[in-house]
Amino acid sequence: MEKLNSFIKSVLCFFLFILIIEGCTKTTTREKNPEFKVDLQILDENLKKLIDFQHANISGVEKITNAKTTTELQLRITNGINLPTGSSELEKLANTIAAQLRQELKNENDFMKIRIFFEDESKGNLVNVKKYKSFVFNTEDL
Repeated sequence: MEKLNSFIKSVLCFFLFILIIEGCTKTTTREKNPEFKVDLQILDENLKKLIDFQHANISGVEKITNAKTTTELQLRITNGINLPTGSSELEKLANTIAAQLRQELKNENDFMKIRIFFEDESKGNLVNVKKYKSFVFNTEDL
């Protein structure tokens, strides 16, 4: 009888272990290089027609979470000049930029989302301060 109880406890522990493992979320993130119809310098010039900025960085990310893949194109605009002060106006600008970026992609369906960061970076004597706002758009809505 004691061997049976020990066996049942072992089986229950095994199933509990399996439930814990199955309940875990596994996420893998990797870089996904965007490909554009135009040279990056032309893309930069096109962006500057919409907004003036000190620096811009564009990158792509692919995330796989429990076998589900999502892709995101990210544009980080640093120290934008004369940005709208209202949140809704800034979101409209971000939407316009995201729509233009999607049109410039070789394959407009390469990315599921486009995220636009407006980053304000100031350098002090001891500390660098970064503040940002970001807006995410589903590419199918652009």
